[in-house]
Amino acid sequence: MDDDDWRVTISFPDSAQAQRAKTLFPRREVPDDARRRLGYGIAVSAGGSQVFLYAGTEVAAREAERIARDVLA
Repeated sequence: MDDDDWRVTISFPDSAQAQRAKTLFPRREVPDDARRRLGYGIAVSAGGSQVFLYAGTEVAAREAERIARDVLA
């Protein structure tokens, strides 16, 4: 991770839920309009019961957070 990256952390009750959620972001389950807004510059990883979305700017991180809320709702 670059020092200039921004990270959005999403916490789940357990690691199995986090792993399932992680698979939503790089796939087609993210609606096309959300993928356009999120862009392809967002990196996704998971560790334990958390999913991490990495963005290059604060604006992109805030948009990633909004999209994550929509996708996971």
